[in-house]
Amino acid sequence: MNQDKTNLQENWWLHLQGERVYYLQCGGTKLRFVIDEVDYLYDTGYRIINVFVPYHGHDPAVDGPPSYCGLAPIDYYNVDPAYGTNEEWAELIDKAHTKGMAVIMWINLGYTSPKSDYGVIVQLDKKNAVHSIYSDSFYWSETGEERLPEYFRWIFDEVSGYYYAAIWGKNPQFDWSKEPWPEEAKKVLRYWWDTGVDGFVVDAAGFYLNMTPVQEIEIVTGIPAEYGNKFLLPEGVEGGAPGYWIGLQGYTHVFDNDVTDWDDETAIAPAIRDNDPSYLEHHFNQVRDQAVELGGGAYTYNGVRGALKGDQRQHILQAAVHVGAGIHMQIDGLVTHNRLWRDTREGIDNVFNAANINPALAPGTRRQHIPTSNDTKYYAVLRTSMDGKQHILAVFNFQDSEQTITVDLFDTGITAQQIPVDLVNSMSAAEITGGSYSILLPPYGFAFLPVDIGE
Repeated sequence: MNQDKTNLQENWWLHLQGERVYYLQCGGTKLRFVIDEVDYLYDTGYRIINVFVPYHGHDPAVDGPPSYCGLAPIDYYNVDPAYGTNEEWAELIDKAHTKGMAVIMWINLGYTSPKSDYGVIVQLDKKNAVHSIYSDSFYWSETGEERLPEYFRWIFDEVSGYYYAAIWGKNPQFDWSKEPWPEEAKKVLRYWWDTGVDGFVVDAAGFYLNMTPVQEIEIVTGIPAEYGNKFLLPEGVEGGAPGYWIGLQGYTHVFDNDVTDWDDETAIAPAIRDNDPSYLEHHFNQVRDQAVELGGGAYTYNGVRGALKGDQRQHILQAAVHVGAGIHMQIDGLVTHNRLWRDTREGIDNVFNAANINPALAPGTRRQHIPTSNDTKYYAVLRTSMDGKQHILAVFNFQDSEQTITVDLFDTGITAQQIPVDLVNSMSAAEITGGSYSILLPPYGFAFLPVDIGE
């Protein structure tokens, strides 16, 4: 097992920005490819690698439908041999850690594949009336008539002659009210934490059958707390609610966007599409700021189905606003990113590079909204590094035409007689001469301007 000392700072998610996710099964991506991408990712601004999923999961080509990209485990304790080895997983983590990058992964603790060795043993033990760690892990019924929670259903198992509770197809659901499965879940969690992985996206966290809030705190979030410095995000829940998911249940992050129906649209996308960012400040206050105050952060998923489909510059603006607001942003490496134009991809990469160059743009730093000449068209924010020494004035144009934007610098402490140089394009902006500042931005343009603050 790989329990190396990483180059990651404590609470690394407050400092690192830019995540690329790689789908092994659905994307056909092998771990060797991801290992070979590490240097490229670092050079283009990414600091977090997300693997979906490393363990051997249900493959529809072999095991029949449905597929959730390997989330239903065939073997929890080994990398899917079609996409890599346990040794390559360790190599990926080592290589990323030497560059100060984090590796996170998706994990599912709620259901398994009926074709897994685990599932087969369960069926046989149930058929033979053997009470084992396996047979007692599922939720059984003789009639299949008992009422189940929403989204669950009974599936008749021809091997055992009983019905089992399932969710999303025929995947048997683990029963958290019976002792065998919670104990096995602890082993699974410890196994992957011991590889040195830096975090989990916990699949369908709100849909674990009969799991109590106490079990969630003691097992799902409690075990990683023992290891320390681990990222935890509950997937499949409504966006927001940091007080509950971070403050009470012990996760480090909440989704900034609502992914319960997986339309893959970020919370910022409507502001760009409608050319009106007026709701953003309230949204950032309710989700991102509260999450950071609790020591965590807000996280957004940007896929392709609900992604922006207009001007390609909108994609770059979307990444810039997330960085400017301090929201952790994931980019789908083999779908969204590769379907964008090259200039657009490079624009997004440049945004993440800027975020990792200046500590004022780290996800966990202070954020102050700056009024503009029209907050229904533009948005501006002042970011300050954790040590209070560096500052970024970020200005965003949500219009599809060139605009001159004036921001009110009153009560910001930004001093006059300075000419900021944009972090992204390295060009000098207009001089700051007084209590208001005007800047000309292109359609869907933005600026990250390092500024000095008076004593």
